[in-house]
Amino acid sequence: MRRILPFLLLFAAVPLLAKEAPLTLYRDARFEIVPNGDPWAPAPDSLCAELRTVNPELGRPRCAVAGSLERNDAFRKYAAWLTANLRGNAASEDLEARHPEVRKILEDRRDDYLLLFKRSGNESWVVVFHDGKRGPSRLVRSNDKGSLDRIADLFSGPAVPIPTEKEREEAMKEPIAFYRDQTPVDFALTVGAGGIWGVGGHRGARIDHYTHNTDSASAWDWLHHASPALYVEYGVTYARFVGIGAFLEWSRFGMKYDEATNPGIEEWTVDRFEFGVRTHLGYTWLLTEKLEINPYLLLGFHFTAYNDHVEWESGAKRPMDGVFELVAVKGGSVGAGCALMHGGKWALRVETGLSNRSRKSRDNPVDGGALQDRPAESTFELFLRGGLSWNMRKWR
Repeated sequence: MRRILPFLLLFAAVPLLAKEAPLTLYRDARFEIVPNGDPWAPAPDSLCAELRTVNPELGRPRCAVAGSLERNDAFRKYAAWLTANLRGNAASEDLEARHPEVRKILEDRRDDYLLLFKRSGNESWVVVFHDGKRGPSRLVRSNDKGSLDRIADLFSGPAVPIPTEKEREEAMKEPIAFYRDQTPVDFALTVGAGGIWGVGGHRGARIDHYTHNTDSASAWDWLHHASPALYVEYGVTYARFVGIGAFLEWSRFGMKYDEATNPGIEEWTVDRFEFGVRTHLGYTWLLTEKLEINPYLLLGFHFTAYNDHVEWESGAKRPMDGVFELVAVKGGSVGAGCALMHGGKWALRVETGLSNRSRKSRDNPVDGGALQDRPAESTFELFLRGGLSWNMRKWR
């Protein structure tokens, strides 16, 4: 009994990997000791007696020496290589078995606990193989001195019966608990920035006169072709599949005007305000337990209003017979996006696509006179934006 006590106390040592999930404990399971020639390894009877004392929920564990592994050349070489590479910074993923035969041995013992003990100088190691993994499920290291006050026991906690094949298949279909316990409705607030690039129009076009202008087919005959943009959006998503949101976007464009025919203008810019709704349809893949990626398609409808600003030179004579007229227009957009979310709360989002805005053509003169001069019958542009989303996802 005294001989086995230090080994079980080692199970209370701090695992090398931070915040590892506890081992799944099976009732009436089989514990096999890997024979590696270390006299520090406990006897099977002593191991089982102490396991029953440490955790009665383990039922009647069965303990034995894995003699068949001692006769297997591939596994014996793997055990020798593993014990030779046990050191302070050892990680389980770095100690995985490469040989197919060794992997098959570990997979066949998914319901068993394969234990390997090693003592080197003042360091003591316990290596646990379980659940069919290709490498150690746990690496526990401790010094001979100071390990007796460790309380957290590796094999403490509730134990469950060994599942049947049917139960395993049903468990594989179960969603991860982190997502299973979430409500399907998810509200999100997104803020971000991006860029806008005009498509079409005559890049060399200029506004001849501030108040009298020739109509054009594209706003890019009047506006510079690029601008940064800021936006905010609030929306709701159902089951991470379909969603709808309302948005407001601001951008500022420089006007293209002929300085020779527009004397006195120092700077001429236009603020564009766009508000509307966007719908999206996507699919979510789980990369890890708390990291998900959601590509989606976009369809939006918006209303656009312009507000121009003119900075006049000091002493300049300003026109008195009207102002440059910019009419509000409506349009739509199509595109695609992708969101990378962590913890169901914060997400990085990027979107790109094509947007259009237009107004109804004017077939009749106004007040019996000539057609009014209004820019842009139809406008197309490319957009690219990125943002940060805060999701108000709920858990049951």
